[in-house]
This record gives sequence, structure tokens and C-alpha cells, in this order.
Amino acid sequence: MPRRKGKGIEAFLGEEETQGKATFYLPPKLLLELDDVWLELRRENRKLRKSDIVAWALSQALKLYREKGKESEFYRALVPKEETWPGTT
Repeated sequence: MPRRKGKGIEAFLGEEETQGKATFYLPPKLLLELDDVWLELRRENRKLRKSDIVAWALSQALKLYREKGKESEFYRALVPKEETWPGTT
């Protein structure tokens, strides 16, 4: 039987995916800031990945939204206030 190097029993039983993959488009300035922070933090933790930073930041934003809902900065920044239609007061 052919051997799959490094997989062990998981090669036959199947592996549980520990992380999903997603693609998001971010403004160039935000990407530069992410790079700067990542490089700074990597001086203390060489194993740190940009994905770790993004996952933490997103989890915090979603947590605050779940706690505060429409009162959260997350909601206010992403959901526009009701606009008045032309001709209405």
C-alpha cells in the first residue's frame, strides 16, 4: 500500500479542517497598516500570521456587534442612516 508521508492515520480517517479560507478585498492603506503591525508583532512572536491578526480583529468587531447591536460602532460604520428621499421633509 502506498504511504502518504507525514499524514499518519489522519490520511485514512480524514482530517478535520481547522481553518477555512476566504478572500477579501481591502484598501491598500489598510493592507500597509496590517503589514506594519504584523512586522512589529513578529518581533515578539515569530509564529504570528496576518491571518491571526485579522481573525482576532474580526472576532472582536463581531463580539461588540453581538453585545451592542445597532448601538455598536461596527453597525454605525457599516449601515447608513435612513436617508430622506428628495421632496420629503
